[in-house]
Amino acid sequence: MATSTVITLKLLVDKKGQRVLFAEAGKDFVDFLFSLLVLPVASVIRLVDNRDMVSGLAKIYQSVSDLNNDYIQSDKNKDVLLKPKSWLPFSSPDLLSNERYKYTSVVFYKCMNCTNGLLATSSRGCPERNCYGTLSTIEDRYVLKSKVDAKDGGFVKGLVSYMVADDLVVSPMSAISNIISLNKFNIKDWGALEEKVVHIGMNEGLLLLNHSLISKTVLTDVFLRQVLVKDENMKELIDRSYTFCLVILIFVTADVAKKGDAKAQALKTAKAVKTGSTFKKKAKKIRTKVTFHRPKTLKTDRNPKYPRISAPPRNKLDHYQILKYPLTTESAMKKIEDNNTLVFIVDIRADKKKIKAAVKKMYDIQTKKVNTLIRPDGTKKAYVRLTPDYDALDVANKI
Repeated sequence: MATSTVITLKLLVDKKGQRVLFAEAGKDFVDFLFSLLVLPVASVIRLVDNRDMVSGLAKIYQSVSDLNNDYIQSDKNKDVLLKPKSWLPFSSPDLLSNERYKYTSVVFYKCMNCTNGLLATSSRGCPERNCYGTLSTIEDRYVLKSKVDAKDGGFVKGLVSYMVADDLVVSPMSAISNIISLNKFNIKDWGALEEKVVHIGMNEGLLLLNHSLISKTVLTDVFLRQVLVKDENMKELIDRSYTFCLVILIFVTADVAKKGDAKAQALKTAKAVKTGSTFKKKAKKIRTKVTFHRPKTLKTDRNPKYPRISAPPRNKLDHYQILKYPLTTESAMKKIEDNNTLVFIVDIRADKKKIKAAVKKMYDIQTKKVNTLIRPDGTKKAYVRLTPDYDALDVANKI
């Protein structure tokens, strides 16, 4: 069984902020990150855990997987689409459990006299019968050479170390770049910084691929928060075990207490039987009064939500109804001339205030005093005395 590739990475961690500031990486880790750019889409769909990130492409992948072979051409295979090979023009560490191949440069030739296809050699002329054309160089192309060897050249040079930021920004490492990065993170407590060495295998490689698609804090999510999640899961398991033991202890204690209470109750009943009657009559309340009054209850006024009739009723005792007509008898005329008083026949239901208000509303005059009496015929007569500002004779002429 072949041993899996392991890469060592140094992380600078802010313990107080629980984040990775940057990582010091070698050539192998940088080659692995750059090789992610040429992964086939189908390989990414198969490797990532969260299919919601590529939901539409995942449906296409599932459609090809579910398609019956009867609908596929005989010279084709579904694995060409579902499990494509990652062909790299350089070598990189194999952390994603995927077959990788690299290219080698080969010169191709084509006959200039006929339409013969590309040839990989020019040792002889055109192989077509009755064609004596010469072959000329067309282009250089990459062809498969062999399976990737992790010890091959790779993509970047291994002379220097590289700084990989939390969001996977790669740059050559130097003292100046380190100082600039620390100033950018606004680090005040230098004691909270620590160096952490991590080893990257196949599991970590898959996590890096997953988080690189959805997160801007890839290194923190992979190397710090995964550890925190494991610690929290262990803490939750311990809490559940403690709660379970506590519940069992409560039930056992309650059972013992219940047995003790039953014994005490039996002893109490036996003692009551020996001493005498076990039932005591409830004493009746002594009443000293012969009357009994029901307690007063609150009775609210009727306040219906909706009126009982749709149209409001008309006021039947308005000013036209109160003042029926003025009297013009000799005695009434004498009252007008001598006492500055008008005499009216009014409604029998009207009182002095209503008569005074009706006179003001109908004739716009102020009254000083109002007297009323009931005549022998049952009608009501009102004497309305005006203020000195008004002349009763003038008002009578207008009426």
